[in-house]
Amino acid sequence: MLLCQAMIRNGLFCVLVASALICSLGFGLAEAAENPARALMRQYGNDIKEHNLINPYTVSILAMNELEEGRNLPMVKRFIIWYFGALNNGDKDGLTGSIYDFKVSKKGRLVPTGDYDSVDGYAGAFLHLLRLYYERTGDKTLLVKYWSKIKDIVYLIAYLQDEDGLTHATVKLQAKYLMDNAESYAGVSAFLTLSEAVGKGKNEYYEDVRAALRTGIQENFYDAKRGNYFWALMGKERFISNWNVLYPDAYAHVLLFAYDRSLFEGFADRMDAVWGKLVSSHGEHFANAPIEQRILFRMASRRMGLRR
Repeated sequence: MLLCQAMIRNGLFCVLVASALICSLGFGLAEAAENPARALMRQYGNDIKEHNLINPYTVSILAMNELEEGRNLPMVKRFIIWYFGALNNGDKDGLTGSIYDFKVSKKGRLVPTGDYDSVDGYAGAFLHLLRLYYERTGDKTLLVKYWSKIKDIVYLIAYLQDEDGLTHATVKLQAKYLMDNAESYAGVSAFLTLSEAVGKGKNEYYEDVRAALRTGIQENFYDAKRGNYFWALMGKERFISNWNVLYPDAYAHVLLFAYDRSLFEGFADRMDAVWGKLVSSHGEHFANAPIEQRILFRMASRRMGLRR
């Protein structure tokens, strides 16, 4: 009798263990099946106001933060793979390598909106994410596998570059934004780094694109009268940055520091002066800013060594 009871207890225990393993496996599979962009957004809970709209640019910044914090690297990898798969091959303006925003349908499917906020900024931010991913993981397999798509993305920046060295946001939107151009510069810098990493060597064409971007930003965006940078240009019009206004005026300057400080080669005096003004004017205000702005300000602070 005791033997039978022991056998029954052991049998029940095995059933419970098996059930727990099945539930755990089911949860893991469900988690793995979730769209990686949405999975990354879910990591930030209430910081994301609208979970049914997916902006690949914003999610790229969330992924940058995960890499900088050393978290969820497999999730970031899945997002990168998803991003490559979502690229356009001839979008509404005939561009290949761009990516639309997405909305989540009632059935939970991701549906492209057929639009984007910008092309240059999205491209530059994602290329910088690739650089961070490679530097953090040393993983070249994604770079090699998707190299042709990476070339499509960086070419968008060159395609949108004007004679003054600056990029405009889209084919039809001729506005040139300080934020987007800082990201374009970072994106081309990232491409040059990755090109050497995968054995493609130096690329003189994109070296020239990067140099023209640096010169264009320093010569056309810099406002010598006020000691800061215009936040946007439209034809001959210059949009003056008011340090009393956080967005877009002051915030646009954050991106000059968050990605690639080689943008300031030859202009170290500007770098220190503008960073000092930015921190003294708004350093405390970013605690309540949208999550992507908070992340980029933290990244800028790290690059600048928290210098005031």
